[in-house]
Amino acid sequence: MVKSGTASSLSVNFKGKAIASDITAAQIAIWNAGRMPIKRADVLRPVLIRLTTAGVPILEASLRKISREVTKVTLDETALAQNEIGVQFEILEQNDGCVIQIIYAGPPDVPFAVSGVIIGQHSPQELRYGGSISSPADQYVKSERSNRASAWSMLLTGSLFGAFTLFARYKRPHGTAATWPDRVMLIMPLILIAIGIFEILMLGAPEPPFGFR
Repeated sequence: MVKSGTASSLSVNFKGKAIASDITAAQIAIWNAGRMPIKRADVLRPVLIRLTTAGVPILEASLRKISREVTKVTLDETALAQNEIGVQFEILEQNDGCVIQIIYAGPPDVPFAVSGVIIGQHSPQELRYGGSISSPADQYVKSERSNRASAWSMLLTGSLFGAFTLFARYKRPHGTAATWPDRVMLIMPLILIAIGIFEILMLGAPEPPFGFR
């Protein structure tokens, strides 16, 4: 969010204290990947998110998304001064969970740790994404490229299919009656070409005139 050491007139204060380090926003998703529901009574040791690096304080924590309101997911910030955020809920059924955003004064590579004990589940399993997360602009470009490739593939396949069908029809003895497979062979290229034209017409989803960046 803010990179230290860059020339800028922007200054950042938190509770009246100036912050000279980087300010980073991290998002952490917690969900039930099992088939059995997890209730509040099943939590033997609270689920905690900790920022383990000394001198890197958590500034703010908030819930960005909750799968369902019935889960009643809340954040416990009583130990925020110790860089701990508690995650509480009434029930998490399969694929229920939340996305938590934590803003802290430190660089993006600061590690987090998640702890807790749940009946039959032991400690939460930590998953780390090894790739890079695309920006909205990159996602838009990739989506357009994929849609364009699909559309032209449909057109090319339909055209080749149609040419082959006409050639096979031309090679058949004159006066031979058309069967239902022949009719299907004639219709399929038209369907593929129509799908390709439709996809081309649907390209270019609206975007801001000034782009995403």
